[in-house]
Amino acid sequence: MTSGPDYQRPGVWAELVERLGRRHPPWPRADCGRVECEPGWAWRPVLADHDAWLVVRGRGWASVGGERVDLHPGRLVMLRPGDRGEFGQDPHDRLTVLYCHFDFREAASGEPAVVADAWLPARFPVLRHAAPVADLMRRVVRLSRDPHPLRRLDAAAALLSLLTEVYRQDAQAHGEQTDMIDPRLQEVIDLVRGNPGRRPSLDEAARLTGLAPAGLSRLFSRQLGVSFRQFVIDSRLERARQLLTESSMTVGQIARALGYPDVFLFSRQFRRRYGEPPSALRRTATPPGRSPG
Repeated sequence: MTSGPDYQRPGVWAELVERLGRRHPPWPRADCGRVECEPGWAWRPVLADHDAWLVVRGRGWASVGGERVDLHPGRLVMLRPGDRGEFGQDPHDRLTVLYCHFDFREAASGEPAVVADAWLPARFPVLRHAAPVADLMRRVVRLSRDPHPLRRLDAAAALLSLLTEVYRQDAQAHGEQTDMIDPRLQEVIDLVRGNPGRRPSLDEAARLTGLAPAGLSRLFSRQLGVSFRQFVIDSRLERARQLLTESSMTVGQIARALGYPDVFLFSRQFRRRYGEPPSALRRTATPPGRSPG
């Protein structure tokens, strides 16, 4: 009943991103808000759409499809079309909730899409950190109240971020690693890719992060799957490929700009990475005229 995607299945994340980002993007309805439940409140929904429902304060219970859970601050319920449920609250600790009704839309027509249960968030996802989910829900609620078309687009983007966070935390609760790149590593990536020809040393990069060189090296291998040295080389070659296809610089100019002592070393590394020398790519490249970024 509570199951969502099989996060351990090969390719599941790529397909989930394809579905959320292109095939069936989520879109909020106007019915989003924050409510303090009145004395005597009870709810017996029969859902025609999707509804994200987050407890902010208070306590109670929910039963959906025969499965009952306790409601408390941070408890998220993700209801689906066709769901029937019963909700109640502690009369001495009444509920305050954030809610947002939404659809998954067909990308071509904009009509509500029928999404298989295997791709929907679990009905009762486990949240280890409810604060970011609550923040995103508040943003969806506020933006959905604004009638301007741009705000509707903002609300849809916030809803996508909300669902991404729900999937991420639910996967983590099932033992799947979904951690993003360590912020310290991001600093080094910015340093290297921002100026590939500079070729910073491992010691210099380590000082930037506050890590020992050996610690930074292990972090690179663990999170990116390559050594620091290989990452520097790859970044230079990626920039070289971009310059060959998008600029009028000669092969020699590119080699010098990227810090190579001679064209021969540049050509050798480029061929090893891409299977052809830079001169061959230059001959087949589209005439320059695109953005240098």
